Amino acid sequence: MSKVGGPQITEEIQTSTRIDLNRALNKLIEPRQTLCFRAAEEQLPASPDWTSVVLYPKILELFSYMSARVVVGPELSEAWPAISMRYITRVLAAQAAIRKKYYPVLYWTAYYLNPELVRPVLEARHAAYAARGAEAERHDDFIQWIMDNYRANGKSVTPDEAMQNIFIVMFASMHGTSLIALQSLFSLLSTPGALTEIREEIERVAEKELKGSPIWTRHALGELRTMDSCMKETLRMKPSQEATVQRYAMTSYSFKDGLHVPAGTVVSFPNLRYNTDPTRGWTPDAGTFDGKRWLRRRAGFDTSKFQFASTAEDALDWGAGLHACPGRFMAEVTIKLILICLVTRYDMKLADGGSRPAESRRFMDLTPDTSTPVIIKDVGS
Repeated sequence: MSKVGGPQITEEIQTSTRIDLNRALNKLIEPRQTLCFRAAEEQLPASPDWTSVVLYPKILELFSYMSARVVVGPELSEAWPAISMRYITRVLAAQAAIRKKYYPVLYWTAYYLNPELVRPVLEARHAAYAARGAEAERHDDFIQWIMDNYRANGKSVTPDEAMQNIFIVMFASMHGTSLIALQSLFSLLSTPGALTEIREEIERVAEKELKGSPIWTRHALGELRTMDSCMKETLRMKPSQEATVQRYAMTSYSFKDGLHVPAGTVVSFPNLRYNTDPTRGWTPDAGTFDGKRWLRRRAGFDTSKFQFASTAEDALDWGAGLHACPGRFMAEVTIKLILICLVTRYDMKLADGGSRPAESRRFMDLTPDTSTPVIIKDVGS
């Protein structure tokens, strides 16, 4: 993207995501849940009778409200959802055009948002730091983290640079997280009894861990183990890409077995084929969806393993090593809150006899049918 006018992945945004975001994750759950549930009250329809609804746009709206708090902070969280929804439409249109080699189309997406949007916030925070130094109020959001990391590198971030860094965060997270949420919902609806079981788990964990509080915690979300297993199995069977851990060979390299990788070669791992390989002994019935597969694997082992956001040598969907997706823990929290919101609000079923919609394939991308309607009815109606 940088070759055609798009933003670059800076050292500052990498640090902001890998370190600052994950440090603040626990504190961000409450405000993000509040925004999500409030958006649900405003955006999701009341359905006393069975009603056909296309849920993906609603999931995107919930995500946009939740992301506002962490991306631009409390000052802009009211204006941000509408802006981010317009942004994603434009980016997807530009992405399709770029693949057809119409490079100039990306020029306007590189400046898809007016940097004046963040200028007042940025200037106010710069002024507060100049006046009070380390005692100035700090916020848990990307504007703050980008400012801090630019300052740590001896630089002062401009409004345009802040927006370009925010562009990277939105591009990496918005559709990816929302599509996994949609696929996880399809998994629940296409597995007999799963929706009821997940709803009962939510009620059971809320009663035990929250003790009357309406606010979920990181620990309580982690106790939704059946939901987590279903999400991880969804990621195994329905990843957004057929290949991951993309790398570019800067120099030629020869492996011990004789495999030679010339300089300039793009290398990636075929994670979908690896995930569904029946010869792998630890994955019986590898081609079959089993929502409790990872729940059983966690039993009797280190409970930090086999979770939705876990990485391992045999789990490559999030990447691997230092460059594994740094936002995967935030994605986990986001998807669980969205599923809690939908599952506790509605009874749901798929149209057309309950069959799961097929994915479309384009290059290495796997995309569920986002126009698929879901039949919904208010719980208890």
